Amino acid sequence: MEGLQQPGFWPFTATVDWCEENYTTSFYIAEFWNTISNLVIMFFGLFGIYTSIRCKTEIHFILAYFFLFIVGIGSFIFHCTLTWEGQLLDEVPMIFTSMPLLYAMAGMKIYDQKKKDLLKILLYAYPLFLIPVYVYWKNYEIFLVGYAVTVWIMIFWGYYQGKYIQKISDQNIHIFPNQPISMYWKSIMTYGMAFVFWVVDQAFCDQLKQLKSEVGPFFSPFLEFHAIWHFGSGYGTYLLIVCNQQAYALMNQFDSKFQNFFKEKSFRYKGDHFFKGILPYIRPIREKDLEHNKQVKVE
Repeated sequence: MEGLQQPGFWPFTATVDWCEENYTTSFYIAEFWNTISNLVIMFFGLFGIYTSIRCKTEIHFILAYFFLFIVGIGSFIFHCTLTWEGQLLDEVPMIFTSMPLLYAMAGMKIYDQKKKDLLKILLYAYPLFLIPVYVYWKNYEIFLVGYAVTVWIMIFWGYYQGKYIQKISDQNIHIFPNQPISMYWKSIMTYGMAFVFWVVDQAFCDQLKQLKSEVGPFFSPFLEFHAIWHFGSGYGTYLLIVCNQQAYALMNQFDSKFQNFFKEKSFRYKGDHFFKGILPYIRPIREKDLEHNKQVKVE
């Protein structure tokens, strides 16, 4: 990619530029649509933090939403300025967002606290090693490979755990109308489709620029594929976190080993949604919910 196509307020110091023409909308915003699209990511992060605190969920879920929110802020700054410092504010939280979620997924059926502590140390050692290497070499491919590794681990681990969760959720669909396993696949598909837009934005930039000039300023924002990547990746990540929160609540109610290990935790929440399932979330269990709760144990 080339550097700045038009002069603007911020010096270009990042190691990567995107396909959106720079400083066409504002002298102070390098990539307007790539910048404001991060407001959606911030919303998902804040909404997740709110519902998680309200339901008193495990701290790693709150951390996952928190890092998602920080990704939105960092990406906003990065695309606004196209500076190396802004780039780090975008990419470093992306690595850290995966860690609490991986801990929740991998530790779901580990019932030994020492093993859980070791898992936590190993997971957070990964970004603490990767990030200094990336900062020292300033090689964008190091970040891409390092982040891709965490994404693929989450995909495969989610599929592995999904078989067990499917067994529970099929028996208790009245508690979680948006079943965790179906939400898992929705998150993977959403993230995967968003990644396609990311690739096209990178690989066919010249063609996209030509097409934008032909359709005019009214329709050209719909061709800002990196902004679409922000929508899809933020939504897909949000769905994956909610999916795991619901899986924890299901296991706490219907898996005796899980109940014994987390006996001091309440997990008194259930799945709900806005806009016909488009925005799933968790909410505290009310008394009328308990009347419909079938106490089915899964050993």
